[in-house]
Amino acid sequence: MTKANANYLVHTLSLYSFFLLFVTSSTFAQEQEEATPKPKNNGLDMSLGYGNSYLNVTGNMLSIISRQGSASVFLKLGTGLYLQTDGWDSWSASSIYGQFGLLFGEGKHQIEAGIGPMLYLGYNRVTEFPISGTLGYRFHEVEEDKIHRFYRFGFSFAEGLYIGAGRSF
Repeated sequence: MTKANANYLVHTLSLYSFFLLFVTSSTFAQEQEEATPKPKNNGLDMSLGYGNSYLNVTGNMLSIISRQGSASVFLKLGTGLYLQTDGWDSWSASSIYGQFGLLFGEGKHQIEAGIGPMLYLGYNRVTEFPISGTLGYRFHEVEEDKIHRFYRFGFSFAEGLYIGAGRSF
């Protein structure tokens, strides 16, 4: 596989992954007419990160599958684009990852911890299957129109040192 074909494949898979995230999110969206907003079960977010001399942009879809007290079990699907410039050489890559994890905390403040497989499509390596892992903090903001906005930051093997924002529905 030539370098041009590999780059085309990487960028095409990344675009399809983002498209898949947004199409599936609209399938899971549900309108709730309640007097007080309940915690939402699905969310989409975008993050900017830095790790080991590369910059990245990632998108995630998170779905809470179970709640027990102040802990929630979630599944997350994410994709990212990476750009590295190390002086003489520049390259780009992408990844697709899935995580299984826990959100700890009630109300506006939560700790996120997750782990799962990651498919990495890079410059010198076409595919790898490393493990992705996340440890971070989330702050939820409830708006009057019942759309929840959240902010997140932390460290992830998929995102590096990241900061992001998203909406839950």
